[in-house]
Amino acid sequence: MIYNPERRLLQHNKDRLNREKKITLLTHAGSFLILIVLWELAGILGWISISPLRSPVELIGWSAQTIINGEMLAHVKSTITAVLLGWISGVIAGILAAILIWSSRWISIIAGPYLKLIESFPKIAVIPLLLFLPVADHIAITAVCLVIVFLSIIISSYNSFLGVDPNYKRILGGLGMGRWRIFIRAILPASFPVIFSEAKTSTRLAWAGVIVAELLAGEEGLGYLLVNRMRVSDYGTMILTLFIIIFLSAILYRLMDQLEKWIIKNRYN
Repeated sequence: MIYNPERRLLQHNKDRLNREKKITLLTHAGSFLILIVLWELAGILGWISISPLRSPVELIGWSAQTIINGEMLAHVKSTITAVLLGWISGVIAGILAAILIWSSRWISIIAGPYLKLIESFPKIAVIPLLLFLPVADHIAITAVCLVIVFLSIIISSYNSFLGVDPNYKRILGGLGMGRWRIFIRAILPASFPVIFSEAKTSTRLAWAGVIVAELLAGEEGLGYLLVNRMRVSDYGTMILTLFIIIFLSAILYRLMDQLEKWIIKNRYN
């Protein structure tokens, strides 16, 4: 058998990374369990008052009952629907709008100052304006998510199109390719990493936009549930709602992260 030091070094580094991932995962899980145990013990020993918060054991049992009776699931469904519809529509619309601006010199000249303005202001500031739309609340909340994601995606996509190495364009142009063929063969593929990275980051904006919109004007959803339970000091429901928001947003972010890695891996292999 031929000794291959490079292959052995790669395998050693891979094993080391796997060990570090396992240690990190165990550390996170252990620290979370320790926090829960301390919370429970503090309530049992009377160090803190758990009557408004509920103890971890009570919270788990009550949460299971809330989920089983369907009350929580209705709010979860409303929020997830708004996030997914708004985020997917915003990403697609943002990419298409960026392509349209890139395709025309006159459109890019006209849109340039507006894009600079959009890039500089906080996207979440549009929420109060959009909530005044003469439409149903759930449509307005979805529109909030769509617009916030759209504004983020259009800027990053357009800038990534402009940032592609001009040598690609010259080489492909010298081979007789037209403007749109160059875009499809070189500019768009080269922009994939930036577009996917921004789409992944925009999932956080989508969740923030929907939750804030539900806090302000929702009649259902996790944001509405948070503010509704806060009025009656139901901190147990608030904690459960926060955990659900964190869990669902982490899942969506993780899915986008895996999709980005898969596409980039298959593109270069």
